[in-house]
Amino acid sequence: MTSSTQEPQLEKSYDLIAFDMDGTMLNDEKGFSPRAVAAIEKALSAGICVVSNSGRSLAELNPYRDELAHVRYAICQNGSLIADRLTGDILSRKCFDPELATAIVERLEDDDCVIQAFSNGYAHFEAGVIPGLSAYDMAAYIPLFMATSKEVSGLAQQIKDAQLVCEKLDLYWTHSEARNAAHARLAELPIQISLSEETGLEISPLGVDKGSGLSELAALLGIDMSRVVMIGDGDNDIPALEAAGLAVVTANARESAHAVAQLVVSSNNEAGAAEAIEQLMGVVGEL
Repeated sequence: MTSSTQEPQLEKSYDLIAFDMDGTMLNDEKGFSPRAVAAIEKALSAGICVVSNSGRSLAELNPYRDELAHVRYAICQNGSLIADRLTGDILSRKCFDPELATAIVERLEDDDCVIQAFSNGYAHFEAGVIPGLSAYDMAAYIPLFMATSKEVSGLAQQIKDAQLVCEKLDLYWTHSEARNAAHARLAELPIQISLSEETGLEISPLGVDKGSGLSELAALLGIDMSRVVMIGDGDNDIPALEAAGLAVVTANARESAHAVAQLVVSSNNEAGAAEAIEQLMGVVGEL
């Protein structure tokens, strides 16, 4: 593990390790390495709580049932949904006020923009748009979306009519300039916004992010945040990195995430998240 300029004290008292999925635990082919699975199992066997903390819907974790078989808790959708995967219970759900969701959608009506609406642990798309997401810089996710999402007719209208009550909205444009212009318009609203990929935005209710979700789950489990590790790479990971007792980023992380990191590990394609867990477990073994 390569340390950054700040050298934190690695201690046995880390009781919870949370990891982001895309760009962190998963490689660019959206797969787990055997090393990552082994590292997670080793931490779990040592009595450390290991949880996923991602922007994905709960359903979008389904392709990784085997790899996440013993990972009981999932913080999903940037903290807007927390689930117990063992019992199937939803422990927490934070939704947009319908009027606010309507205001968001209305500000997008003149844009060439694809809406991905998260509700009750599923992602929803307008019927027929998923195969064309390559034009919106989301080609790598098309198989996942085809396998796990729900397609509806009149998605924007269903949001405005409150037929679909959403916990999170992901928005995709064909180029970053259009995304940035929309970001400026949407920033006037009382919402949480983070950049996604190269041309997208992730929007959650105000005050709801990966950091609030991680803090909420830690409180439910009786774990102090000083004993929590977060491993991430993106802008949406920053609140959780800042909230955790130890902030770890992979080498491929955005510059903004590097700025708040205490430790930097190898890239997601080099099993950096597994490297971090192995380092933590090595310290535990020495104590």
